[in-house]
Amino acid sequence: MSIMKECSSEPGPARSPLNITPFEIRYLKYSWEKASSTADIGCELVARLLNDNRTRFRALIESHSGDLLGSANFAAEDVKKFRRARSVAHGVVMFFNQ
Repeated sequence: MSIMKECSSEPGPARSPLNITPFEIRYLKYSWEKASSTADIGCELVARLLNDNRTRFRALIESHSGDLLGSANFAAEDVKKFRRARSVAHGVVMFFNQ
């Protein structure tokens, strides 16, 4: 199955198709379900983005929430304290669930 079949309506430059076998699709789905049921995966991902100095994610959260996050490293529990970060974490989970 080619991922490009599902993404062909998205605008942007032409991309080469990514071929994934049915086994790989089942494995990815199983892995996501297991990860999202055992941890707050959205908050974990947001915490990692906040801690990654190569992204502008921290500045984005600060500019849209009014919260100053400083330079501390964040854990998933810390993400839950900030409404905007928590909202983004929920959106991440919803995105991957689809």
